[in-house]
Formats: sequence, structure tokens, C-alpha cells
Amino acid sequence: MDIGIDQINAMLRASSVAGDANATVEERRAGMLATTAVMTALETVEISEATLGGRPALAFRSPSAVAGKALLYLHGGGYVIGSPETHRGIVSHICDAMGANAWSLDYRMGPEDRYPAGVDDAVAAYRELLETHTPGDVIIAGDSAGGGLALASAMKARDAGLRMPAGLVLLSPWTNLNQVGSSYDTKAEADLMVSREALNWYVDQYLGADGNTDDPYVSPACGDFTGMPPMLVQVGTAEMLYSDSVAVAERAGAANIAVTLECWPHMPHVFQAFYPFLADSRAAIARIGAWGAAQLNR
Repeated sequence: MDIGIDQINAMLRASSVAGDANATVEERRAGMLATTAVMTALETVEISEATLGGRPALAFRSPSAVAGKALLYLHGGGYVIGSPETHRGIVSHICDAMGANAWSLDYRMGPEDRYPAGVDDAVAAYRELLETHTPGDVIIAGDSAGGGLALASAMKARDAGLRMPAGLVLLSPWTNLNQVGSSYDTKAEADLMVSREALNWYVDQYLGADGNTDDPYVSPACGDFTGMPPMLVQVGTAEMLYSDSVAVAERAGAANIAVTLECWPHMPHVFQAFYPFLADSRAAIARIGAWGAAQLNR
């Protein structure tokens, strides 16, 4: 049953673990798993355990999938929390809407395995997909930190000489770990999911004391967009990371890359995940599916 954005915001205010500065890594991971349990997967999509690029993954087989079309999904969670399990619901809906089978990668995260482990895992997964798929039959997608990872891994794959995928889908992507952009201040009060304190904590866990937030594979909004594939960027106007999405779209356009930036009014961070409750979330997923299908069938 649909509820309004005001009720979604009330739910976010009541959620404590993600915003608790004293919560441990384990508590934050458990909190995200519990929160996403209500985001159920499509019953018609078959989900099974798999391995991709030497890492565990979940494989999604949709009845709507066109043979040979693939989605590589990189989950969000600040490079520290989250997993294919927390994102099985949203991935099932996106791949079904796109008409593609999907792999959701369990890439390595901090603090156990800091940068560049996650980027290396994502590139290895894409490289393995290319053994059985043409690049034009693959979309790479991700939300929040996973959106940043999708962009960074595409840049690293390009720099390694790999052909680019058909497109990138970036949902509320965290693409500049320096936290620059006006929205980090202007949207701070409106954003009920993200704060500077939380972002600083995730950066510390992901990079460690010697990390370089200017590294383009860490903050891909600072990188070279030459030769990148077409991009779809969706972002809510009520989130601190709004500026990151705008920066990506501007840099992509300046590099003559086809980019579609969708700014959804009043929507929170990764609002697509609220598809059980919000019509706008389902509409956004439908647009992702249509855009992805168009890229895969060019």
C-alpha cells in the first residue's frame, strides 16, 4: 500500500542505527539488513548464489530477460555496509524492468579490505562478464557508494583497455568523497539519511588514515570522462549528495558523453528503494528499465 513522502520521512527519522555515531560496523551492517528486509524481491525472478570475478554474487534470472543482456549491480552502503542480500529486492525489480539478467556483486569493503579492493573486484567482475557477453550487452549500475563504484570501475576498465559497457545507471551516486558542492550544506537539514559525520566515518573506514580522496578511482567525479559510456543519473532533490549527481552530469556533458540527469522533487537518498511504498519509486525504476533496455538494444 502506498504511503506519502511525509510518512517515509517519519520512518527515516525513527531509524536510529544508520545515524548513530556510536554504532559499530557490525551494528550498522545488521541495521541495514533489517531495514531492507521489507524491500522484497519479485517472486517471478529466480535468485541464486553465484561467483563472478572471483567474488560471491547473487545471480538474477528474470522471465523478461532478453538472451545475452546483462546487468552488473554494485550495492550502496558507504563502501562499508550493505551486500547483495540487502539489495536483492531493488535489483530484482530493476533487472526485470530492463529485460536483463543480473549479477549483484559482493565486492570487498572497508575496514577489512580497504580501497582499491572494491574497485578491483568490480573490474574483475566486468572482465569476466565480457568473456560471455559483448560490451554492448552489459549495463553497470549502482546506488550511493555503489553508484560511485560503478563510475570508478568503468574508468578503471577503460584505462585497462577494456571496451566500455552499453551504459551506466547511477542512483544517488556518491562520486566525490571530498564532500564538495553546495548541497552538502543546503540539503543538510532536509536529508534524513546522510550527514557529514556519517560520510566522514565511511571515508575513514574505506580509505584509512593515508587515503587520497582526490584519487579519481575514489572520487570519480574528479576523473577523466573521455570515452565513458552513456549514463543515466537519478537523484532526489532532498539529499546532500545532490551536487555529486549534478557534477557527474556536467563533466559527462563537457566530455561529449550522452547523459540523462533526472532530479526527482522531494525524494530522499536512493528513493528507488522505497518501491513498496512510493509510486514515484516505481516510476523511477520503470524509467531505469526503459533507458537500460534502449541502450542494450541499440
